[in-house]
Amino acid sequence: MDNEIYGEAPHLARLLRPSVMEARSDIEHELKDLLHRIPKRSLHPQIEHSDSTLWVVRGSTSLSSFEAKFSNTSDPSFLLVISALRRLIDVLVDKFKLDLVLVDFGPSAGTINKHWLGTLDCILPCCFPDFLNFSSVDGLLREVIPDVLMSRRLSLTNERTHLESYTRSFPDRKDSARKFLMRPNPPRILPLLVSCFKIWRDKVAKEFANWILALDRLVSPSAGVRDDVRALFLGAGAELDSRDGKLQVVDVGNMVLPLIQAFDSTQVKSHGIGIAVPYLDVAPGATVQHKKIAQVARSAYEQFLAFLLHDNTRRLCCQPHPDDQRHLDDAAEV
Repeated sequence: MDNEIYGEAPHLARLLRPSVMEARSDIEHELKDLLHRIPKRSLHPQIEHSDSTLWVVRGSTSLSSFEAKFSNTSDPSFLLVISALRRLIDVLVDKFKLDLVLVDFGPSAGTINKHWLGTLDCILPCCFPDFLNFSSVDGLLREVIPDVLMSRRLSLTNERTHLESYTRSFPDRKDSARKFLMRPNPPRILPLLVSCFKIWRDKVAKEFANWILALDRLVSPSAGVRDDVRALFLGAGAELDSRDGKLQVVDVGNMVLPLIQAFDSTQVKSHGIGIAVPYLDVAPGATVQHKKIAQVARSAYEQFLAFLLHDNTRRLCCQPHPDDQRHLDDAAEV
C-alpha cells in the first residue's frame, strides 16, 4: 500500500539537505520533487481520489543524521539546521498556497523533535484514554514543552552569533540565511484530541471516561503545569480579545476534545481496509453503526478544522511578537 500511494516520492531527509546545506533563497527547481500529490487512482473500488488537494512528504529514519548537528553549535550551518523544517514548510506553503500543514512527529522526545517542534505554529497532541497516553501527555507538559522553550530561548539568544558566523563563511548567502531566523513566538498548544474510546448506551464507558477526566485534570490550573507552558494553551472555544493592539487569550477554552466515538472494532476495521474512520460508511459491508460513526467523525473533523482555520486562531498562532521588529532590525544589521 505504501509504495502504491507514495511511489518514488522523495523522503524528508533528502529534501531538507539542499535547504540546510546550501541555504538557497530560490529552490524552485527542487519543488518538482518536494511533494507527492496523491494521484487519481482507486484506493478501493468505492473510494476514488480525484484531483486531490492532499500533498504528502514521507518521513525517513535518515533524519537521525541531523541529531548530531544540533549539539555542534560551533558549526556555521547550525542556524540553518534549527530552522530547516520550518523554512521548507514556508517555501511549500507559498508555492502551493497550502491552508494547513500537518507534521507527524514520532513519540520520541529526542533532540531533533524538541528543536523542530519549537519552530512550528501549533502543537496538536493526539492520544487515547489510557495510562500510557496519560503518562505521555504528562511528560509532554512537564518535561518536553519546558525543554522546547529552553532550547528556543538559547537559540534566539545565540542566533545573531550564528548568523554572523554563517555569513562570514558564506558571504554570498547572507540574504537567504536570514530566512532561516527562528520565529520569536513559541508554538501554541491545541486541544488534546482523544480517540479510540467505547460508548455504552450513549455514554462513554467508565474505564475510558475516567482517563478522559484525568486528562482534563492534567490541564487544569491546579495541576501544577508551569505558567509559561499554560500560557501556550489554545483550546476549542477559546475566547480571544484584542488588548493594546495585541490579540490575547481571555479564556483558553476546552483543552480536552474527545474526537471520534470509536465503537468496538471500528479502528480495527478502519486499519484493516485502509479507510479512515470518517469514510467507513462507504466501505463494503458498512453497518448502520459504521455509518453513524462516520457521520459523527466527519462532523467532529469539520468543526476542528474550522477551529484551526479560523481567522482569530491563525492570527493568534502567527501574531507578531512585541520584539519581532527589533529582532528583524538586528538581523538586518548583520
